[in-house]
Amino acid sequence: MRSIQTRILIMLAALFSVAAIAVLGWTWSITNHEVEEIYDASLVQFARHFSNQLEISHDLDTLDDLIRAMEHSPDMPLHLRNKPSEDNEDDEDYHGRSVHDPGHSYEQHLGLQVWNQQKRLLLSSPHDLDLPIPEAVGFDNLTSNGVQVRSYTLFLPKEKLWVRAVHALSIRTEIASEVAEHILLPLVVVLVVLILAITIAINLNLRPLHQLSTELDQRHSTDLSPIDDTDLPLELLKPIQSLNAMFQRVADTLQRERRFTSDAAHELRTPLAALRIHAECLSLPQESAQPLLQGLNRMERVVIQLLMLARLEPRRSDQLDKQLHDAERLVATLIAELVPTALRSGVQIELHTQPEALIFGEKTLLEILLRNLIENAVRYTHSGDTVLVTLSADQDHCLITVTDHGPGLSDDLKTKVLQRFYRENKGSTEGAGLGFSIVDQIISLHKGSLTLCDTPETGGLTVQVKLPMA
Repeated sequence: MRSIQTRILIMLAALFSVAAIAVLGWTWSITNHEVEEIYDASLVQFARHFSNQLEISHDLDTLDDLIRAMEHSPDMPLHLRNKPSEDNEDDEDYHGRSVHDPGHSYEQHLGLQVWNQQKRLLLSSPHDLDLPIPEAVGFDNLTSNGVQVRSYTLFLPKEKLWVRAVHALSIRTEIASEVAEHILLPLVVVLVVLILAITIAINLNLRPLHQLSTELDQRHSTDLSPIDDTDLPLELLKPIQSLNAMFQRVADTLQRERRFTSDAAHELRTPLAALRIHAECLSLPQESAQPLLQGLNRMERVVIQLLMLARLEPRRSDQLDKQLHDAERLVATLIAELVPTALRSGVQIELHTQPEALIFGEKTLLEILLRNLIENAVRYTHSGDTVLVTLSADQDHCLITVTDHGPGLSDDLKTKVLQRFYRENKGSTEGAGLGFSIVDQIISLHKGSLTLCDTPETGGLTVQVKLPMA
């Protein structure tokens, strides 16, 4: 089953991830471009600064001449005033570091070369720079001892010198990468926190939907009252209004069906009574009158049970007049009323009860429940058998067991007998197939349970009803 909430979260996470990757790529591109621009500008500034400090004659042919000329400039960097010596332990490496001057990882690592017009190298700092003879001014990417460098070359027409400033390209990539890495971690943290915040926000805003679902789950199937739409979000208001309208239509339909059933059953009682009177007035022989009277009895029973169902269906558990009753007295009174009918069928009824067994519910419905169970057992058990009614109780429930020794029911039929007008193993033509439906409805109203099982050893049907005692 697909969840809208899960789909929203997955889509948001995917969109945020794509956005984060796009931001990171954009940041990398911009950072890399700006780093290139800054370092290129630094090369130009360094080369021009060095050129502006030169106060030299027009005919420099040797390195010594250049060094002597550089010494006249007070602004010349100290490390460029003296010729680097390979034997000097304090010489700087290519990255401009020395034993006494460790430098910084982000320093520009600048190098410098000066060539005269005869393409003779006059100055190289650091001394191990291995670069080709300059041929044109401007920027260029070169390789020095296997290291990729960026160079800027300018030509001094007055001094007839080529000045080249260089630094390693690796520092540019390193800085751009570190900037991207420093942006990535906060971006991931913000992304995770944002997804969590959105998840919480979605859960909070979907809470009315969860509450509505819980309310509908807890509703009884007969509860068709409108759902309270006060303070509902606009997105839920329209569906709830449509659902309430549907509840009203279903309630009206059920009401019409119940009214029809009740009116039809009520109206049938008068013609049935008239038929019975006419049948008795005909003075028919016993063998001819018996089938007619049995048919009338069955029709009267169907009418009575239809009236019962019509009155039970609209009721809810909280509408019952429940009280605590003495189960033994209630069952004993019913058995006394049913004994004459049972004796005519050759059936005995026995009552086994636990002392002080109590039953909780509406008395009229409990009597209908017990009457249907006992009458059904008497009707379907064999002549000469005994129907056993047992009452027991524990701390929370009262257990009513009615046992007969009739043909019993298969596992499949135990479910079907709860359907209306379903009859199996017809022991009498008086049955209407509504008894178990009425029993099941009453037990449901009392929040109890019904179990149908086989009678041990002798066979038959054992009905167990468990009702709460409070």
